This record gives sequence, structure tokens and C-alpha cells, in this order.
Amino acid sequence: MGKQYDDKRPNIPAEARRTIEVDAGHKCTVKNCSEHTYLEIHHINQNREDNSIDNLILLCDKHHKMAHANKIDRKALKEYKKLLNNSDINEIKFLNNLISIELDNEYNLIDTGYNLISLVQDIIFESKSQNDFNIKFFISKNEDDIKELNILQQNNSLSIQEKEKRNSLLAITQSKSERLDHISQSAQILFYGITKNYHPSQFGTNEAITALKGLLDSYTNYQGRTKIDILRDKPFDLSAPIFITDKEVKLLELHPEIENIKKLMFSGFYTYDLPSEIITEKVLPAIAKEMLYQITKNQNNKDQILKEFSPLTWKIGLG
Repeated sequence: MGKQYDDKRPNIPAEARRTIEVDAGHKCTVKNCSEHTYLEIHHINQNREDNSIDNLILLCDKHHKMAHANKIDRKALKEYKKLLNNSDINEIKFLNNLISIELDNEYNLIDTGYNLISLVQDIIFESKSQNDFNIKFFISKNEDDIKELNILQQNNSLSIQEKEKRNSLLAITQSKSERLDHISQSAQILFYGITKNYHPSQFGTNEAITALKGLLDSYTNYQGRTKIDILRDKPFDLSAPIFITDKEVKLLELHPEIENIKKLMFSGFYTYDLPSEIITEKVLPAIAKEMLYQITKNQNNKDQILKEFSPLTWKIGLG
């Protein structure tokens, strides 16, 4: 039996909670359990004051109850956590060092000047050094909703209004968590591709920030823009859309080989024919997102898919 408490459960620090959720991919840690909706953090040694990362594990409601009933013992929980940390997706999901980047509610970077520059430089350095690290985007205002949701979920005698509030918060926080997790994994692949394909003299801090902003923009803003497809047919059938603004269309048409947007769509151009600004802000994020989609769909070819990142070998197709 774990230690019994008469006082209120102490809060798990937000940073620790975030780390555990990211490591578990926002789903139950028990092998072959795909539950990602009703999730709770469990203290393996059942000491609720011990919030060390090694003592915390993300479980669904069912497996959490089984852990407290000792139907899943501490040794088994540690084995599940060990299996999680030995995942073969380490090139995308780095597990040791956490680099957190804050967004506002519209999924825009909170640009605090030197702090953002420092973060991006840290990511580039860690990528080139092939050190283990994990990029995690978060929205600080989400923390209040999560705290309120946790309180409601722990209450077994909710009113109808409180249940409606709980269900609403659950849907909102789950949706945001899934999107932030997807953005974080895309960013991981983005920087993987940057460091594998560019020399620091070609792609520095400013370009990395531009690519990062382009990635975030691609998740939130594409209405009223011109769609162009980028393609890679061998050895994998890869394709991704980019959405360019009217200003970027005019920039394209200044290119001596392109002349007008219709020629770009119907001719055998490669992405290296595009202006460097569009490659950085649109092409790189689009490739990263396509890589994540393909890897999620086919884990067995993860390494081979990642090798196809090189942005200069992708063709341009009709959007």
C-alpha cells in the first residue's frame, strides 16, 4: 500500500507533467493501449509527493485504477516506462533534454528577441552535435484549463453543469495537445533536415527562425492563397502542398526562368528554382510535415524516408 494522505493532493509541476505527456506521445504508456482521452499521471511508488520524472507515468483511467489496485505492480510500470524510452523513433522524438518554445493562443511564436534567437541556436547546436533533445511547443494559457479539468475529473459528484464544463475542457485541451504534439514532431524533423542538408554558412539563425514561423503558419493559415504541389516520386511517393501569398506570387514571377505562375506549374522545375525565401518559409516546413505523415504511416521505413528530406531534389507540380 502507498502512503495515505488526509490533505489535498499536491500539484505535479507543469514542466514535469509536460515532459511525461510528451514522452508518452499523449497516450497511455501501457503497451498496446491506444487510449488518449482520459489520461492521468500516476506515481509509480504511490508517494504523491515524489514528482521525479522517473516516478511519474501517464496512464488511462482504467490502467490507473489497476495500478492502484496493484493489478499492475510497480515493476511492470517501470518496464512499460522503459519500453517507452527505448522507442526506435529517437531521431524524431528525442527523450533527454527538453527545449520548450512558447506560443500564443493563435499558435504564433512569442518572440522575446534574444530568447528566441538563443533557443533556435541551441536547437541547431544540439542537432549538429547529434545530442538527444526534444522540442516541445506549449501554450502557457492552457495550463489554467488543464488545472481546472484535473479538479473536475477528480470530483465524483459533479453537477450537470460541471460535467458539461468538464467535457468541454476535455475536448479543448485534447485538441490543443494533439496539435501541439504534431507541430513539435514536425519541428523536430524540420531541424533534422536543416542540419543534414545545410552548412551553417548557408542556413543560420535567421533562416531557422523563418522556417519555424513558416511551419507554424502552415498549421493555421492557408485560405485565399495559391496552392503549389511539391513532389518526390522515387524511392517513395511523396507530395506536399505549399500555399503562397499574392506577394510571394509576384516574387516568383521576378525569377528569370519562371516569368509567370502558370509556367511554373506546367514545366519541369525543381524547388531550387524557387526564391530562397519561399524555400525557407514554405518548402522546408511542407517537407517536414509530409515526412511526419509518412513516418507515422510506415515506421519501418523511417530512416529511409528521412533521407529524402533534401529540399533541392523535390519537383514542383500543378497545385
